[in-house]
Amino acid sequence: MKHLSAQLFFLITFLLSPLNLLAGPGTGLCIDSRGNVYFSDFEEVVKIDPQGRISRFVTNHPAHELALDAKDNLYGRDNHFDNRTGTYTPAYWRATPDGHVSTVTREEGDRVFDAHDAEGNRYALHTSNRRNWIERVSPDGKRVLLAGGTEGYADGHGGEARFQLIFHPATGPDGALYVSSGSRIRKITLDGQVTTVAGPDRDWETTRHTRLMAFALTPSGDLLVTHPTENKIYRIDPSGRVETFLETGSWTPTAVAIRDGAVFVLEYGRINAIGGTRVRRIDPDGRITTLGNTKDIERS
Repeated sequence: MKHLSAQLFFLITFLLSPLNLLAGPGTGLCIDSRGNVYFSDFEEVVKIDPQGRISRFVTNHPAHELALDAKDNLYGRDNHFDNRTGTYTPAYWRATPDGHVSTVTREEGDRVFDAHDAEGNRYALHTSNRRNWIERVSPDGKRVLLAGGTEGYADGHGGEARFQLIFHPATGPDGALYVSSGSRIRKITLDGQVTTVAGPDRDWETTRHTRLMAFALTPSGDLLVTHPTENKIYRIDPSGRVETFLETGSWTPTAVAIRDGAVFVLEYGRINAIGGTRVRRIDPDGRITTLGNTKDIERS
């Protein structure tokens, strides 16, 4: 993610959710510069082209997260949980636009998935020995602690803040960094002040709604947050005001992304009579279009 406009090409997700994402429906969703939509679905990645044709793009390479680089190469990250250390170990692959797949190093993969700001700083996430922290890496390679330390949960400044496992950093139009941590979305300002934007301890999040799943940032700084147990997507504006953006009925929203003013939603049909995984697009005028459903792949 180079900056906000680039980061909106793909999803930022929660890995800790009511659905067992380590063996369940995918949460990766992104749109390339040509308008191709890619999403992860269990053990494969599916593509929907601008003409609406749906096909399997990458098989036998699971990915919990997807990202695109500046050349429209697609990257997948598969996170393996180590019960002994309580950490995730990522494995990366890259697929060229014509579908050639190869493995890449963790360093290369991290650089694609890490957030970047307009000044060229990179924000690196670290987990080790029950410690979770975020570093800011300047263009010349200098590293400074931005926030975090011993594992836990606490808002605060710099090293006083505590995080559970941290995923999916993204920079907002205000220059702040946003991350998912456990069941919360956390905001970190440029000087390292950490606050909780959404999660079970916020007023709008009641005790039975203890898991969020994914979020995306709009150019105006709104957060679109998927809520799988409610089958809803909420919008949270920079002032903290919350409203329902979309109700998904019997479908469970697992990912959200934004491109050219349109919102793309990945939804999983948990009821057998529905089945499949689909992508819908919500245009700025509110019109909703189903772009494709995995149930249609065999017939396409």
